[in-house]
Amino acid sequence: MDDTILIEKTLRRNAHLSNKASSISFLEYAQEDEAEAEGSKPRKAPVIHSIQWQPPPPGWMKVNTDGCSRGQPGPSSCGGIFRNCRGFVHGCFALSLGSGFAYQAEWVGVMTAIAIAHSKGWKYLWIESDSTYVVF
Repeated sequence: MDDTILIEKTLRRNAHLSNKASSISFLEYAQEDEAEAEGSKPRKAPVIHSIQWQPPPPGWMKVNTDGCSRGQPGPSSCGGIFRNCRGFVHGCFALSLGSGFAYQAEWVGVMTAIAIAHSKGWKYLWIESDSTYVVF
C-alpha cells in the first residue's frame, strides 16, 4: 500500500482522539477495509500427513536427517540419527553450519549421514528426510 494512503487512513481513523472532527464516517471505514480485503484471499490450510517410523530391513542402517535455518539465509544447522532394524541407536550427529538456507542445511545433513555411514562400513543405508529437494 502506498505510504501516503496509509498515513491518510491512519490520520482519519485517529482523528477522534484529538478534538478535530473526523471527515470519514463509519461506513467509509468499512468500505475501505472491504476494498483492501477483496484483493487478498485466505491461504489454504497445509495438508498434514501422519507418518510412523518404520525400521529398516535386517542388515540395513536407517538414518533420519533434518536441516533448518532461521531466516533465508540465516543461522542454520542439521542433524541425524542412525538406527538398526530393532530401533537401536547406533549414532547421531548435529552440526552448526553458520549462515545459509534451509535447503542447504538439509543437503549437508544427508551428505554428512552418507559420509558417516561410509566411515563406519555400513553398506546399506536407508535415508529419510522431510526435504523433497534432497530425497525424492
